This record gives sequence, C-alpha cells and structure tokens, in this order.
Amino acid sequence: MSRRASSLLTRGGSLGSGLLVAALFGGLLAVGLIGGPTSSPSVPTPAPTASPTSGGLVPSAIADVHPPDSPFAPDATTIASCAVSDTECLIQGYANLAYADGPKAAIATLAAETREPVIFACHQISHRIGAAAIAANGDRAGAAFVAGDSTCASGYYHGVLQHAFLGVDLGNLDEIGRRAGEICTDPQIQATGYLAFQCGHGLGHGLLIATGYDLPMAIEACGALPNALEREWCASGVHMENFTPSYGRQTAWVDAVDFRYPCTVLRPDQGKASCYNLVPIRAIEGSNQRWEAVADACVRAEVDYQATCFEGMGLQVQGRIRSPQEALDLCAIAGTAAQRCVDGVALSFVNRDANGREALRVCALVADSPAREACSMSVGSALRTVVTTPAAAVALCDDSLLPETASERDACRRGADR
Repeated sequence: MSRRASSLLTRGGSLGSGLLVAALFGGLLAVGLIGGPTSSPSVPTPAPTASPTSGGLVPSAIADVHPPDSPFAPDATTIASCAVSDTECLIQGYANLAYADGPKAAIATLAAETREPVIFACHQISHRIGAAAIAANGDRAGAAFVAGDSTCASGYYHGVLQHAFLGVDLGNLDEIGRRAGEICTDPQIQATGYLAFQCGHGLGHGLLIATGYDLPMAIEACGALPNALEREWCASGVHMENFTPSYGRQTAWVDAVDFRYPCTVLRPDQGKASCYNLVPIRAIEGSNQRWEAVADACVRAEVDYQATCFEGMGLQVQGRIRSPQEALDLCAIAGTAAQRCVDGVALSFVNRDANGREALRVCALVADSPAREACSMSVGSALRTVVTTPAAAVALCDDSLLPETASERDACRRGADR
C-alpha cells in the first residue's frame, strides 16, 4: 500500500457492525465473507488506456443460458414444508406466500431468515416473489413493482421485470421496445429517483433474460427508451445480468482472461460506463476472489472509465465485510484510487439500506478531511434519490447519525439539499 493510501484510509479503530449479508448495487447476490488481504501489494497509478479501434460484440464459446419461460403457478408448497437445503422448494414456498398474502409478507419473512442456505439464496427467492406478485396483479407490472422493496439485492424488482416480458414476441425488437417503454411509467415508480432507477435497472435484467441472453438485442431494446438516463439504467441491468446470470450458468458474452470484456468493445451509448462499474463483479468471480485482480482490471480500463470501475470495486467490497474498517483495508489494495473504492462502499450501503447509517460510518473513518467531506456529501446526494423532497433527504441524514458520525452531518445535509 502506498503511503498516501495508508494515511488516507487510517483513522480511528474498527467499528463493529455485525454480519453484513449484503447485496451489491442494483442486484448482485453477494453473500458470505471474504477476509481482509494478508498483504497489500502496490497497484500502479491508473494510466490512460486507448479505446479500441476495432472489434465489437462477439460471443465467446462459453455455454449459453436458458432462462425459464413460464409464468408463476401457485401450488400447495409452504416454506415450513421445505428442507433448508431444498432451494427450489423454498423458492416455490416463498412465492406461494407472496401470491396469497402479498409480496410484503413474503419479503418480511425472507428478511427475518437466519438460516444460512436461505440467506444465500435470498436474491433468487426474491426473484420468484416478484414473479408471483406480477401474476397476482393480473400481469400489471407497475402495480406489482411498487408493492415490493429492495430486500436481497432488489431481486424482487428483477423478478417483476423479467416476467413482464412473458408473452412478448422476442423476435420483434419493436414489440420489445414498446413493452419496455410501458413498464416504468407508473407515477408511483417515477415519484423517486430510487424507484425509477430500480425499475430501469430491473428492466435491463428482464430484457437480457427475456431475449435468451442476446446481449446486442437487449442493449438495442434499452436504446429505444425515451431518455438517456433510462437507457443507461436499463443497460446497467443488462450488463449486471450478463456478468451474474440469475440462473447460474455463464453467458456467452464474457471472457475468461480479460475481465473487462464486453466493456472494451462497447460504444458510450451502449452502457459503457455502467459496464465498467460492474467489471469488479466479473473480476472477483473470475479470479477466484482475488482483489488484486479486481484492481488490475480497473487500472487497465480506458482512462475515462477507471474511476467508475474503482467505485464498482467498492460495491463488491461492501458485500464482503463485517465492519467499515475492513472495507477501508480492502479498498487500500486500489492504491492511489483507494478513495474511489471507499466512495463506492458508502454509496452501496445507501442503495442497500435506503438510509445513511452504515454509509456515514465508512465516511467517518477516512483520514483525509476533504475526502471525508466529499464522501459524506455523496451520501447525502444519494439519499436524495430515495425520497421525494430535499427536506426528507436532510431528515434522513439526521436520522442516520450515530455518535461516531456526528461530524459528517453537515456535509451529508449539504449533499441532500443541493
């Protein structure tokens, strides 16, 4: 670790926050703990990398993914009747509960689970809860979408959006685009940036699944959405689903050696920034959990996308820590880009919790005063997206404060109110 990184990331002791069985930005199932590194190798300062001048989206020879093609059907299965190791039974049991009693009841039951195999499968389970909710709502995706929440990495949202495409002619791009344009227009969804993002992002997951993991087609469908922000959100869901398929098998659109692919061959309007933000997901899995490989992939990113890649490293770190200090220790592997990683950790906590408690704990440990203030302001700005008014976001800053984060309040409030 460089001296600069060491001084930036060392402030105070570790703050115990319990086991964080966490999900990453927008929907990656990331359960389990990876301890801090036994050493902190130096990572080079990010340097410019030329954009590709040739090539394009060409699938590799990796096995294709075959998503399920049927709507949810209730049966007599109950959660209590399932063995803890029987994931398929649990998926059906939770979905039956959602169909009968509503998704909030099922999500609350899932959130209270303490059995490790169930916790590990929570994203997959919540996908099916979403499928049950859309079936119970007469296939009205908007009504089903606003009935749930982001528990278990927003798997519920992804399940709703995935099943919203059942019955659509997947060989007809115009029909796919029309359906995509309808789904996220519900006024309740558009009331906050947080829900609007989750809908657009979940839409991308659903599009890639619905098209049989045809990445170019899914990206083209995202491109039919009415504004640039929605197109980027949608593309981010496509790229996350590509790197972490909901049904387990690797897609054809990754590379076993170059973890940056397909980001390296995308145009900016194909979600290139979102793709690079998600490269650490692919790198940590493809390298057998080596954080040095994640940092190396980000260093080799094109210069305009290195910062977002290191922020994405923070999103991965957030799902594998017990305490804020452990997050800073892992981010130190990023060397001179460590603060970008730390910012990603903080923002991921906001996305996971829709509050700033753990996020401000991360910011409070940053030694460098301007960086600490910038981190706290970013938390405030992120909180602004989960509520409808700046005043409500400021109140979230105040509600999030713990004794050890009191000095971060004003910066958080400034970020929330701008």
